[in-house]
Amino acid sequence: MDKDVIFKQNAGLALSPGDRAVFLEKVVIQRVEESSYFIMPGDRSLYLPYVVRGTFKVYKLAENGREIILYRIEDGQSCILSALSIINGTLFPATVESERDSDVLLVPAELLKYLVDRYPGWRNYIFAMYNSRFDTMLALIDELLFRKLDIRLAEFLLKRGNRSGFIEMTHQQIADELGSRREVISRLLKDFESGGMVELGRGRISIKDPSKLTKKASLV
Repeated sequence: MDKDVIFKQNAGLALSPGDRAVFLEKVVIQRVEESSYFIMPGDRSLYLPYVVRGTFKVYKLAENGREIILYRIEDGQSCILSALSIINGTLFPATVESERDSDVLLVPAELLKYLVDRYPGWRNYIFAMYNSRFDTMLALIDELLFRKLDIRLAEFLLKRGNRSGFIEMTHQQIADELGSRREVISRLLKDFESGGMVELGRGRISIKDPSKLTKKASLV
């Protein structure tokens, strides 16, 4: 797999010929299988991961065991928490888990610090990533604190429903996505089913009346 994919996808990260040669020599591409724990809380960040292909979720576990997803890392994206851990010399504060088979370009920590110190384009890349994830975190806080769960669930189903109106997820998976408990999600889904909005099956939800669901989500 092409190691210089990060340059092809991010023109602002261009390096001098000498530094580019060192970069290509030191970085590695790692295959991570689906449902693998990639980084754990308390790990020292030895690399900045850049996702060539795949998806990872970054999350924290609450005291009651609930999974709170902070953000996802997808094709062409890096992990801001890894970058901050490297730059600040701190331990990683969350869990990173692959959601499908993935290929990741790993930039060694010392190399990243050198690039950020020498190249404005790399500093700007980190700042832009920080700003983007900060906005995501603010939206998450707002959603968790101020939006009713039934509204969030309705909006989630509308976003995740494919063209046929199906969501191939278990109630537990939806609960993890929304930072709730399976029992609560199951009760709300039963209410939605009673209201004619959805039909429930094993590991599958069918949207029966998108207009009612949209109204529940307060999108109109």
